[in-house]
Amino acid sequence: MATLLFVTDTWGQHATLDPLLDRLKVHFEHLMVLDPYSGQRFAFDQEADARAYFDRRCSAAVYQDKVRSLLLTAPAPLFILALGAGADATAPLLTEPDTGRRVARAALGFGQTVPAPAACPTLWLSNSKIAMEPTQSCTLKQTDAVTLTPRAPGYDAAQADLAAQQVLDWLCQDSTAVTS
Repeated sequence: MATLLFVTDTWGQHATLDPLLDRLKVHFEHLMVLDPYSGQRFAFDQEADARAYFDRRCSAAVYQDKVRSLLLTAPAPLFILALGAGADATAPLLTEPDTGRRVARAALGFGQTVPAPAACPTLWLSNSKIAMEPTQSCTLKQTDAVTLTPRAPGYDAAQADLAAQQVLDWLCQDSTAVTS
């Protein structure tokens, strides 16, 4: 029984994210969504508004604690898709023995924290030329997509759709636990 943990960015949960979540549900038996705002939906008008609210309401340290808590209590093995601030909160936890070993595969996208070698296979999705060399546990995937979050600046549906499919293909490869 495969569980995907989707860790949102500073935008949190919102109605425009629902099509992506529905798409993920098709490929995993269980989908858990973690956002900075405990499930409360917001519709921020601008990225700066989302970031300011995140800094005021949650903070990077608190968000990382939320991810850690879920990683320690959710049924293993977990698959993870984490974006933006969610990727930044998740990346360091993949290197820690108590949390990293509970993850089968992790796809991190569009964050600022370049992941160190992780305890699980990790895909780093980036739209920029970042200073990172792929390692045995971490694969770098360049994409034209700026984000997978529809409310974020620069969102392009076609590019996001292609990037989402690449992430799903990578997460689901070589796994008998993931539904098709």
